[in-house]
Amino acid sequence: MKICVENMPKRGGLFHPKNLYYWNNIKEWSTIHDYLTLDTTHWGTWNLDPLDAFKAGDSRVRHIHLSNFNGREHQLPENGTLNLSGLLRAVAQIDHKLSVTLELCPDALDYQNERNVKENLSQAVQFIRKNLAPTG
Repeated sequence: MKICVENMPKRGGLFHPKNLYYWNNIKEWSTIHDYLTLDTTHWGTWNLDPLDAFKAGDSRVRHIHLSNFNGREHQLPENGTLNLSGLLRAVAQIDHKLSVTLELCPDALDYQNERNVKENLSQAVQFIRKNLAPTG
């Protein structure tokens, strides 16, 4: 069993006046522990590219929480500013095993409409499979 340390989102404002996640930059996070969970949307809150974090973490990255960021966390893969296609293509090229979990906010799925939830999940899985497919 491997225990992975996840990068945390940027928090601020009245209830979070201090940065309690001092190690939450790519350099510190990539060496904080032997095994890492990379949360893509959390890097987005810091205006950082998850692909840069993935490259820095190298073989320490064992798990990815995949979702996009558009000012809101945990959005559908194609609904945001993060280059998740590039990240998944990089994952497809590595030689160690890791897992990818789709982590979404219920609102991103349109949770009040069962048909839309199914369609959104289906499209997200298709996006992941397409970008994880071996190339060349």
